[in-house]
Amino acid sequence: MDAAMNSAVAALQSQSTALSTVSNNLANSSTTGYKAVSTQFISLLSQPSAANTNPAGGVLAVARQNLQLGGQVQTTTTTTDMAITGNGLFPVTNGLTGLETLYTRDGAFNADAQGNLMLSGTNFYLKGWPTDTNGNITASNAANVASLVPVNINSLSSSAVATTTYSINANIPADAQPSVVTTTSQVSYPAADGTSMSTPITWTPTGSNSYTLTVGTPTGTDNPTLNDSTGAAVTSYSYDVVLNPDNSFQSVTPIGNAPVDTTSMPGFTLPVVNASDLAAPMDLYDTPSVGAVDATGAAVTATGPLSPTMPTPFSQTITCSVVDSLGSEQSIPVTFIAGGNNTWQMSVGLPTSADGKTVTGALAGGAKSYSYSVTFDGNGALASITPQSPNAPALVGSNPMLDIASWTDNASPSTISFNIGTIGKSDGLQQLGSQLSSPAISTNTTSQDGVRAGQVTGVSIDASGNVIANYNNGQQATIYKVPLATFANEEGLSALSGGVYEETKQSGTYSLNTAGSNGAGTITGEALEASNVNTSGEFSNMISAQQAYSAASQIIGTDKKMFDSLLQVIQ
Repeated sequence: MDAAMNSAVAALQSQSTALSTVSNNLANSSTTGYKAVSTQFISLLSQPSAANTNPAGGVLAVARQNLQLGGQVQTTTTTTDMAITGNGLFPVTNGLTGLETLYTRDGAFNADAQGNLMLSGTNFYLKGWPTDTNGNITASNAANVASLVPVNINSLSSSAVATTTYSINANIPADAQPSVVTTTSQVSYPAADGTSMSTPITWTPTGSNSYTLTVGTPTGTDNPTLNDSTGAAVTSYSYDVVLNPDNSFQSVTPIGNAPVDTTSMPGFTLPVVNASDLAAPMDLYDTPSVGAVDATGAAVTATGPLSPTMPTPFSQTITCSVVDSLGSEQSIPVTFIAGGNNTWQMSVGLPTSADGKTVTGALAGGAKSYSYSVTFDGNGALASITPQSPNAPALVGSNPMLDIASWTDNASPSTISFNIGTIGKSDGLQQLGSQLSSPAISTNTTSQDGVRAGQVTGVSIDASGNVIANYNNGQQATIYKVPLATFANEEGLSALSGGVYEETKQSGTYSLNTAGSNGAGTITGEALEASNVNTSGEFSNMISAQQAYSAASQIIGTDKKMFDSLLQVIQ
């Protein structure tokens, strides 16, 4: 009878616990993010059972959490509300400076007076990763909760952020390259006997404004010969030539024993022919040539093109819109000129206003422009980037640098990484056919991390947890990324007041994840996760607990009567 009494008392206690659980679930049926707790009953024995025996021991009530059962996601009108679909919890701390990180499914966050997001009606503050304006996490130890900071929607109240990175994805038309071709022209000059001689000059492009110039064997009535700088007769000799944009000569470098000019710098000569034809070699730089006279001593003038007469190469300028440190939008012109052989000259010009009419900045070193040689492989992927002009800033990795020494609005100098892609890939610039009647550069996407001046009008939160500030100038900037913490056993977390949980040995160690990755769920902005309490089921559980409680009471009453009968026998 004692065992029966003890079992009944244990039943009363367990069903009382179950009733309390039901009561708490029903009380929180409208609590955001609340996870219903169920009661599990475990049988107890007073001693090990033997054959044909069943010693009474009672029952033990154990609470069982159900964190992984999601509640219905309901839309709201509060932009800082968040709902999780799938695994994960929001990291929070008790107070802005709280040392312990706690976790919650409740996404009802409001801003305090300083703009810090806190769980409505509590002292728990949301923690997130700091980011740049493109949403890239800036913390070096992002896997650790120590990298998290309070999410403050007023942290970027003014949107003036200078551009530090500009990225472009565009197609440079391969069908523009054939417009630059090898061409041969004839340079004619008189011989001593009054007849004319002619020398073929071939221009072969080797890059933007760079060529191999080949002087061929001259023709004439007295069969002139072509001699190199050693006096040996040759059929041709060549030079590496760089021309200025107006097709004037910038530099000439002899290849091998090609003769060089000594009367003007830089320079080289037309063919050295028989002594009876000319008293001195012709100079391509001089008209009439210095020292070039015929047999009578009269100055001799050559006729014919002395610079390439090839078609004007394809050229197109694109405008890169960037932002200076004061939030002003600026434009940097970048010109691409076809150079042949899958080579382009990329020239960076002086910054201008957005309409391109007014110069608004100065390049480093006082340069008017600087250029790079950009080449592509046979598949159209980026092959190389090489500074071409002496004043071009050095590359950082494979990225050219746009180095702005000063702005006319007195903004701070800007150094902008111009990301045109990865060597060997087509993730930035690529060279493919344009499929257009007239070749043209086709810009797919551009991005830059600067933000024009403006004031925050509100925030929004996307599925990856990016907290995005919206400005009255139409601009947006990511200011934080809210992570989701996952655990090996979420059911092992310990529940605390305020709808938060703390880590335990049973739950395992946290893992911080970007929403939507590594098994973490997604985040819905302007939404809340409703409680997962099933009220119909809870009423059923309540009736069951009530009936079991009454039955246990009856056992106690019956056991009392049995004790009374026993006492009467003794009397």
